Amino acid sequence: MLNSAIWKMGADLLVSQSIANGNYSVYLWVMENYQSNFRSFKIRLEGTEVESAAGNLPLGGWKKYGPYPVAVSDGALNVDLVRVNGDVHLMGMALFK
Repeated sequence: MLNSAIWKMGADLLVSQSIANGNYSVYLWVMENYQSNFRSFKIRLEGTEVESAAGNLPLGGWKKYGPYPVAVSDGALNVDLVRVNGDVHLMGMALFK
């Protein structure tokens, strides 16, 4: 999981995952693969900020964020990684009902 990533250069990364309505626990994984303390971002799930200082890691460091409880009511889980510094990226995501 930590060997791949999705990212957005110089902007927010918005991810929408089709999913059945219901209550979930969400986990996200990030690894710093470029330079120590290169990036930081906020995590929003369904429009609610759940983390204000994600991604600030040493080179080669990784972190699992969550679990974050979220209720989906429109058939899609919206995960917004809001850029504070550097380029936002995401290495993995897990959803549990």
